Amino acid sequence: MDTEIQEGDPRTSNQHEVFLPSFHAPPEIVDQIEMLKTQLRMHYDDFQNERSDRERAQAEKLKVEEELKATKEQIIALETQVIQCWPNVIFYVINLGLF
Repeated sequence: MDTEIQEGDPRTSNQHEVFLPSFHAPPEIVDQIEMLKTQLRMHYDDFQNERSDRERAQAEKLKVEEELKATKEQIIALETQVIQCWPNVIFYVINLGLF
């Protein structure tokens, strides 16, 4: 007895079916097969959604890491400016009598 398996996306209703020539299954078996196919489609969709969510989260993480790096660089640049300006600030504070 030859069997043929179609390849493709399990969300498509007729994918991954095994065709058996002149074989008639009892209705309860057919119902069980349909239920299992529905479960397979649901699990496949869940898997795809989780994969998409992971990819989106990874992209967001990379974006935040880049923003953090840029912010740290900006802080270092501002700290450097403060250090370079500090002698002038002390001079003005002393000369203006603010200290």
